[in-house]
Amino acid sequence: MKTYAGYYINLDRSSDRRLALEAQIAQAGLSDNYQRFTAVDGSTIDAKNPGVIGNFLSHLHTLEQAVEAHLPIHIMEDDVILSRDFASNIPGLLKATAQCDIIFTSTFVPLNPDILRLYKNTYEQREQGNFVLLNAKELYFASMASCFYSEAGARKIIALAQAHVAEGIQIPIDIFLRHHIRNGNLQAAILMPFLTSITNSHETTIPGRYHSDHGLMFWELLTHSFYIDRDLGALSQRAASMASAWGAKPDDEHAQLLAKMGEIYYSGAQVDV
Repeated sequence: MKTYAGYYINLDRSSDRRLALEAQIAQAGLSDNYQRFTAVDGSTIDAKNPGVIGNFLSHLHTLEQAVEAHLPIHIMEDDVILSRDFASNIPGLLKATAQCDIIFTSTFVPLNPDILRLYKNTYEQREQGNFVLLNAKELYFASMASCFYSEAGARKIIALAQAHVAEGIQIPIDIFLRHHIRNGNLQAAILMPFLTSITNSHETTIPGRYHSDHGLMFWELLTHSFYIDRDLGALSQRAASMASAWGAKPDDEHAQLLAKMGEIYYSGAQVDV
């Protein structure tokens, strides 16, 4: 008997992503738990932000179908990476939805020293065998790559989202949720360490978003550093390669000063002046 309703969102034209994700799901032994939901293709929408609208509607329509099972829900986008421990942690996540409307198993990581320090300190608790749920209300986050929902939470989100659609979709679905989480309309948590991540293709299927952008590569690298199956050596090599490609100058004294100031600030070290 199924204990949750699992879906992944995928465009008809993204068959390569579909096959890659289905292979991951099968490897995790979860093929019977997930079904594909055909994404709304933003490229067919005549509007100012077709990709935003398509992605928003894709998540909304998936939730509308998923709640019919009267179970907790897990929805993934098709560029997600599942960790080795993903399947074994599903029961705990389903139990946690009793206290949360939505749980993000990964999210965008901002270049904010206080949040980075919180994430790093929380990540290190994993060495003691613990995953931690961080209250998302006061945190900056963005991503819909992998989310668990309680049935009640999904129904609340559907009602809020349908009202927004009626007014005209103006913002991405993750920013829309962040607004309602901060206003107290929804209870949300971020799982740390991240149990999922996203592929490093630097390509998006959402019209209107940038492709192969160095900034996107930077944010992906930062976010992936908090993934449970991270390879810090490989990430460090990528960071060094990026710095070299961008023309970093080791003899630039100002750049070295800024790097050292950042190192001190992010470490939380107490400095006597």
